[in-house]
This record gives sequence, structure tokens and C-alpha cells, in this order.
Amino acid sequence: VASIIQVESGCGANTGRTRILPALARLAMAREPANLEANLDRLTLLSPRGAVASFVRWRAQALEDMFYPEVKATFDIADRMQLDPLEMRGSGSGAFGIPQFLPRSYLWFGVDGNHDGRVSLYDPEDAIPSCASYLQHYGWRAGLSRTERKNVIWGYNHSEAYIDTVLWLAGEVVSPTPEPPRKARATKGKRKGKGKRRTRPRATTAASRKRSTRR
Repeated sequence: VASIIQVESGCGANTGRTRILPALARLAMAREPANLEANLDRLTLLSPRGAVASFVRWRAQALEDMFYPEVKATFDIADRMQLDPLEMRGSGSGAFGIPQFLPRSYLWFGVDGNHDGRVSLYDPEDAIPSCASYLQHYGWRAGLSRTERKNVIWGYNHSEAYIDTVLWLAGEVVSPTPEPPRKARATKGKRKGKGKRRTRPRATTAASRKRSTRR
């Protein structure tokens, strides 16, 4: 949990400033005729439509199926917490709070850790048990192998790089890598191979010899 919330938001230091409702609505409307045509024009500018068009339509349908329910969940959360849905802020992909949940994940896994009658993913007392609830739902328990832990975290984020980073950071939390020893710095006046500083002899000129004979 600690490594996930560190990767997601720096333990709450950066939860995002984007309005999540427009971000989610933009993804949910990918199959709208105007948006679909614009994406087809952009992706087939230098190649025939063919298979690309089929993929774009499939992807647009997948985005609509995934994010339209998230838009509805945003309104449900705003109603539950007495918020203006346009003032809910998070990442550009619509995730919010310390663990960066999508709205439906908030409704499914949110935990009122401090028992104040509401779930705030910006409050560590709620965000931490909510993240643990999410992982528990996907099968996290003590004694899992690395492969099993990767499968659980896959439910949180479908990125191999993300999963490897979370597991590496979790290992550092349990057993930090020792820092390399620092090289000793030489102290002034004790430099190796150097003794007392020598003064450079002053050059003797004809003018200086004349001045010395006048003293």
C-alpha cells in the first residue's frame, strides 16, 4: 500500500488539478460520430483506413463501455459528498485522491477509516484502508509469490513498468539498499605528497637593484 500511494501521488503530495468530469466525459464520448471521424482522419492521414478504421471503432466502443459508467459514478460521489461535480479534481485520466481511484473504485472499495461518516480519498486515514481494500479484493494476502503479487497489482494498473516499480519500492521499504560508503575528504594542509607551501622567489631587476643601493 505504501509503495502504491507513493507511486500514484507521492503519498498525497500531487493528487492532480484537472477537473475529472470533463476528462472522463471526453473518454466516454470517443464513439460519438464527430469524435470518431476526427480520430479516423488523424490516424489514417498517411495510410488507408482499412484495419485501422476497425481498430479505432473497436477502441472507441471499449472506451465508451469503460468510462461512461465512471461519468455516472462521478455524479453519484458528488451527490453523496455534497460537492459540485465540476470541482472534483484529479489526474487527466479521471483518477483522484491519494490512491488515484477512478470514481467507481471509490464506490466499490472506499473505506471510512476514521469513522467520521464519509470517505475522503484525500484523507490518509481513509485513503490507506481504501487502497488495502482494493488490493484485498484482487487477492492480496501474506505469503504471495512475486508472480502472484504481480497479478494482484495488475488489477490496479495494467502496466508492467508500474508493477515492477511498485514491487521494487515495496522491497526498499522492507529492506533498504545500503548507501555506498562515502570517500574521505582530504583536509586542508594535509594533502598527500605536499608539504609546506613554498613561496615563489621574486625576480630581481635592474631597477630593484638600484632602489636597494639607495636605502
